[in-house]
Amino acid sequence: MSSPINAILVGCGAMSGEWLRAASELNAEIVALVDLDQRNAEKRRDEFNLSAPIYSDFQETFRSVSADAVFDCTVPAVHKEVSGAALAAGYHVLEEKPLALSIAGSAQCPGTCCGTESTVQPGDPADAQDA
Repeated sequence: MSSPINAILVGCGAMSGEWLRAASELNAEIVALVDLDQRNAEKRRDEFNLSAPIYSDFQETFRSVSADAVFDCTVPAVHKEVSGAALAAGYHVLEEKPLALSIAGSAQCPGTCCGTESTVQPGDPADAQDA
């Protein structure tokens, strides 16, 4: 078995449960949970029996946690900010869909053009069942 992908989960709301289920199926290890409301992160950590530390500030997390990727499960209105910071920190980003609120907004998202060696991939955790 290949070594796990170490991932930071940003946004521990409703959709994060599906992402955490998919992570376990894809051999991804969650190394940090980030949410503005610490209770959301604690709930997910307990529900999925994780030992990952909890943060409330994604910028701080990106500076202090070593990982391969970020699973961005935030609301679309902040995808650009979270993805941009993740890419700047050298992480690949798997983004909860939609990438942005409009086609024009998608074109402005980091990683949709040249300038980074990391990638942004919009996705749906249900797709992991087909992997």
